[in-house]
Amino acid sequence: MKQIIDRAKSAKNWFKRQQNTFGLPFLACICAVYFAQGFRTLSGLHCQLYLKDTLGMDPGKMQALLSLSGLPWSLKPLYGLVSDAYPLFGHHRKSYLMLGAVIGSIAWIGLAILAKSHSGGDDDGSSKSTWPLLLLLILSNLSTALSDVMVDAMVAERAAALAATANAKKKDDGIIEDGDNFSATEGENALQSLCWSSLAIGGLSGSIIGVVLPSSVPTWIIFLLTASCPLIVFLATIPLVENRSGGDDGGGTATDNVGGIVARCTDLIRALRMPQVHLPLSFFFLQNALVPSCHGIMLFFLTEKLGFTTAFMSANGVVAYIALLLGSAFGGGGEKGSLSFRSIFFRCQLALAVLSLADLILVLRLNVRFGIPDVVFVLGTDAISSLLSRVALQPFLLISARLCPKGCEASLFAFFMSTSNFGNTASGTFGAAVMGLLGVSKDDYTRLPLLLLIRTVCMLLPLPLVRVLIKEGGDGDDGEKEKKEEKEKGRGEVKMKGV
Repeated sequence: MKQIIDRAKSAKNWFKRQQNTFGLPFLACICAVYFAQGFRTLSGLHCQLYLKDTLGMDPGKMQALLSLSGLPWSLKPLYGLVSDAYPLFGHHRKSYLMLGAVIGSIAWIGLAILAKSHSGGDDDGSSKSTWPLLLLLILSNLSTALSDVMVDAMVAERAAALAATANAKKKDDGIIEDGDNFSATEGENALQSLCWSSLAIGGLSGSIIGVVLPSSVPTWIIFLLTASCPLIVFLATIPLVENRSGGDDGGGTATDNVGGIVARCTDLIRALRMPQVHLPLSFFFLQNALVPSCHGIMLFFLTEKLGFTTAFMSANGVVAYIALLLGSAFGGGGEKGSLSFRSIFFRCQLALAVLSLADLILVLRLNVRFGIPDVVFVLGTDAISSLLSRVALQPFLLISARLCPKGCEASLFAFFMSTSNFGNTASGTFGAAVMGLLGVSKDDYTRLPLLLLIRTVCMLLPLPLVRVLIKEGGDGDDGEKEKKEEKEKGRGEVKMKGV
């Protein structure tokens, strides 16, 4: 009992430190944005069921519509450039957050009205209803993507300021020299942990509601419930404090606005030409792109061959979000990281490569031979994988935030995120090509074990790139330790000479 009380006091003190560092309005805003993103898990599944069952769309048309509606996520760097260059009503972040929240609420209320009008089941998914539906889905994704870029830029700004302050202090104390880097500060870890914990809590809440709600609840009620999330973001943004920029209206002439965007593009290009930016950016892309994705074929195997139900897949999502929550807490628990970014990247990537063999064990049915049921095996391995992926993501987010130059935080951070997403897209294309080459399909799983083995080997390829592309030190880095030893040795020699 005493241990629980001590942990509660420690958590309370930790939150007080973050509140003193960042302010409660700032923390509430970023938590609200990420909670809303996670909660969209609830509407995601029901949206697909609405297209499939209510509108009677075929799989090809449904996939095309959903893919097209996700276009706003590919334009995130554009939102960053515009917000960096052009303050809306005097603010670079706050006004855009509020605008995104308004767009999101309107979009989901519109989807609820549209779904209610189709509740009679008399619509055949014709183009007459498809175009309004597509527009509303695009607006809903625009709302989330815009809010995501703005809050990421805010986090990047604060993280860069914290890193600069810590660097200056350590230089004054003689701990590091110019050009050295080190592990993350408590504040940087705390921001990322709060963001991802909020995302996990939102996703967990949405998943649980989806499981608890009876199947008789109409889709339009789900959409209306989802519309409340952008409203929460809007209310959380109101007390946010941000220095005004520009004139009273925050705008300027059209020439000034265009010139500002051009200047931000120039800053972005200049930043991307810096080795400390494009080298880790290359690693983050290759880390995903070098590995063929097997998610699609494994989903078919789990449902068609092993007979996993939709209910179990939903429960597996709940477990994954719990693991994500634990990973977020673990990732930001320490005041100063004892491991360097390199060490975390290397160890987590190696662990994920080893863990990927779990799919091979499942396909070969080796777990059954050892008496481990499929359900237990899948739940356990997916939970561990989610936790490791979250821990590995922490240094990626911190490095991305630290490298954003002042004035183009939103655009560069969004570029980092988009590059990582593009790596995932390349991974999916790579996986599809390898599947076609091996002849693996939903009707033939004969060479699926070979495909999974190739994936594991490919997951080892980024390991030697860690030291080449991630240039940083830290308490856990050998090179940094050597520098510290040499520095201490030099101080000792100077002291002996002065005696």
